[in-house]
Amino acid sequence: MLVSVSTVKDTLANVERFVARNLGSGIDHMVVFLDADQPDVLAHLTGHPQVTVVEAADDRWWAGARPDGLNRRQHVNANVVKALLTRADWAEWVFHVDSDEVVHLDRDRLEQLPADTGIVHLAPLELVSRDDEGAAPTLYKRLLDDDELVLLKALGVLDRAANEEYFHGHVGGKSGMRPSLDAYSGIHKPTDDERQTLPGGLSAPWLAVLHLESPSRAAFVRKWRNLLSSGPRPKVRRARTDLVTAIDTLVNLDLPPDEVDALLGDLYERHVRDDVRLLDRLGFLERVDPDTVSYPAREVPREDVDALQDALGRVAGQDKSAYRGGPPGQVEALLDEALGRRRSGWLGRRR
Repeated sequence: MLVSVSTVKDTLANVERFVARNLGSGIDHMVVFLDADQPDVLAHLTGHPQVTVVEAADDRWWAGARPDGLNRRQHVNANVVKALLTRADWAEWVFHVDSDEVVHLDRDRLEQLPADTGIVHLAPLELVSRDDEGAAPTLYKRLLDDDELVLLKALGVLDRAANEEYFHGHVGGKSGMRPSLDAYSGIHKPTDDERQTLPGGLSAPWLAVLHLESPSRAAFVRKWRNLLSSGPRPKVRRARTDLVTAIDTLVNLDLPPDEVDALLGDLYERHVRDDVRLLDRLGFLERVDPDTVSYPAREVPREDVDALQDALGRVAGQDKSAYRGGPPGQVEALLDEALGRRRSGWLGRRR
């Protein structure tokens, strides 16, 4: 079974699409941490048989020590689930994805990999950004090679011939891993208990993640208002630092909300909107429909889902800092404290 874990603060409509798309593209069960008090989203997810939801907006989950930064909350949440799944025989792979991402892989090939393949890397495919809120999300930018980037620079599309300039979101992609106490889920790549990226891992053309990053002007405005209300300014790669600083400064100026939104739209037009027609003429875009059901999700037995929900409740009162980065012995001690000393299989047995 394939499991995903996400920390989410989004509209009900977006969350519904996020869940449906991932459950149709290979994920069998989703663990969603709600990062804000959203009763409508909570009600929808609570009633979904293939979703385990955790209310993570207050001190009940964080035991009075909620991290200020969104990235840290995401990191902790992902690694709590990863640790718990080391005691669930039914969970073979876990993927850490955001609410604007969809895994895009060949599930049959993934499940045929040898047991010593513990990490897979998902290359990013980034949805084009155009001023059409209703456009179908089917055109995606792939990472370009050096010569292709030089061509875009010569055509005036890029100031610098680099994928970090070409993509508006991350270029690191995402990763899947077999649950293990010796590896920790990062935002993009798994790490060891010294926060060093683990070497190796499989990359292949059939392993990707769709990133629906700011697909329109309206989505760009919503995204940055949301992110900047979720804690300190998020960390981004160097190529995007100036833009994020400008957005943060603008949002915190004493201006009417309508004026702020209009100026955010101006930043979008100057720095984010893609020349979709040109990119398509060059053959640089891939066509993918995230709403096509490629792999219907397989339902985890109810008793196993209940056991996972119960385990998350037992972890809620713990100091979770060690889950984020170990060492493994300390994580195992926390699991023993919450769940007892029963080992693999306690959260469900392979069927």
